[in-house]
Amino acid sequence: MSRRIPGAGGHPDAAKEPAPACRVMLVRHGVTDWNAERRYLGRTDEPLNGQGRLEASELGRKLALLRFQAIYSSPLQRTAETAELILQEMQAAAKGLSPLHAIAYDARLRETDFGRIEGLTYEEALRVCPEELIAWYDRFETIPPPGGTESLKQISERMNLFMADIGKRHNGPVLIVSHGGPIRAWLARALHKPFWDIAVGHGQTYELELAKQLFS
Repeated sequence: MSRRIPGAGGHPDAAKEPAPACRVMLVRHGVTDWNAERRYLGRTDEPLNGQGRLEASELGRKLALLRFQAIYSSPLQRTAETAELILQEMQAAAKGLSPLHAIAYDARLRETDFGRIEGLTYEEALRVCPEELIAWYDRFETIPPPGGTESLKQISERMNLFMADIGKRHNGPVLIVSHGGPIRAWLARALHKPFWDIAVGHGQTYELELAKQLFS
């Protein structure tokens, strides 16, 4: 499923005089066993499962004819696998003529660290540290998860720095493979919407037109 978000964060006057923009397509990695088991999955290097690999290959076939300038990915295994499978499908469709031959990995695209609840199911986490977990859900914008390292604000800030670099470096289009948390954090900031109002499914894509002046 693809969601197109034109002019995200743009100025109302943009309709009168369009600003230079970089087209970006954000992709969440395919599903893993931990995702299927509803476990908190952050920095643990969990691979895609069979369904996740199928999701990534199918997405690659759908995107095969699009001419991306570059592919960026989180270095974690599940995102790297997703990006690699997409690239393989693109190269196969181009019959060796694709200008894309490599993926650029950037640590700013990684999922956050869930600390003591990493690897626990949502129900287990509520039993292990209920008060801390509830406090985090109440103030997740400013405090990290129990034993974690980043608040939502910090995730959003590193994603904004990454997007600023992309906006300055490319005219687009660019494919970016990341995780649910960072993608939602960026979309919440770009669209001025609450974090929890944004749904990011595995293997889904989100298109944005990023105006250059947003990154000056």
